[in-house]
Amino acid sequence: MKFALELSDGFGPSSGEKNIAELIKKELSSISIDLKRDELGSLIVFKEGKNIKNHGIILSAHMDEVGFIISKINDDGTLSFRKLGGIDNRLLPAKRVIIGENRIKGTIMSPPIHLSKKSEMAIDTEQLTIFIGAKDKKQALEKVEIGDLATFDQIAFEKQDTLWGKAFDDRIGCYILTQILKMDWDINITGIFSVQEEVGVRGIQSALEYASGEFGFAIEGTTAYDIERDFPEESPSTFIGKGPAITVVDRMSIGTNSLKKIVEGVAKGNNIPYQFKKTVSGGTETFYLLNQKNIPAICISVPVRYIHAPLGFCKKEDIINTIKLVKGTAKLLEFQMKKLYGGK
Repeated sequence: MKFALELSDGFGPSSGEKNIAELIKKELSSISIDLKRDELGSLIVFKEGKNIKNHGIILSAHMDEVGFIISKINDDGTLSFRKLGGIDNRLLPAKRVIIGENRIKGTIMSPPIHLSKKSEMAIDTEQLTIFIGAKDKKQALEKVEIGDLATFDQIAFEKQDTLWGKAFDDRIGCYILTQILKMDWDINITGIFSVQEEVGVRGIQSALEYASGEFGFAIEGTTAYDIERDFPEESPSTFIGKGPAITVVDRMSIGTNSLKKIVEGVAKGNNIPYQFKKTVSGGTETFYLLNQKNIPAICISVPVRYIHAPLGFCKKEDIINTIKLVKGTAKLLEFQMKKLYGGK
């Protein structure tokens, strides 16, 4: 899973995913595929089926991660910023970040605790700034400019049966999608590595103009909250280590019930552990697979604890089982299409 860690380390806040797209293109360079980047920057990868040329499935995963955009350079040399995506403000003070094309390092600063009133303990983003070591605005402008993107400064690592790093939402999905594309298929497989999902599920909309298929799957890294001292019997979201999570419903869409039953049947038939995501908050690219392409679609996710944070983790067995579940489901659909369309 070395490539999963490499993807985690990549710099790719919303609208700045170019580096991640290049990593994916390099990883897939040894297989026969057609590549295209659309107007927004999403990477569309088409792998033609060996026996059936006009039918297949679409799988999507987004390349972007939560991050920041520099909104102002202050007279004292610090940088004001706005968040890109959903980040809990409580996580931000004293966190290290990297900024822009030159990967300038900085630290998020909050007002000194001894100068704050009790009523001000909840930090607002407008109170936070990034310090990059500049003594004034002129010196800061030599390193950064308004509109530069930033993200958490974190190196991914492997620890026993877990992977640790940033951006597992959705670099884990990107990793899984690359593994599926490397496999042999008799039907067409279209992989969409989309942009700007964290700021409104935007990239998938233009990318789907270049994709076709009979079924759609959004592959995600999703929230896990399973700390036993608080929830001894059930999680309000998903459990780490209990297999891929099937999203029946989210804030934007309801997964196709017939496809849910197929996925569940594949899991049971192949002894793949699985679970259902219990929370409804958040939206996924399932919505556009359903409503823009008008095909059956559902989301399958890897549980990640401390998602949208500087450092999160997931279990390797969950990643492996998600690959097995996506592959098994796609192979079953492939078999059905071959019967229907006359493939060998």
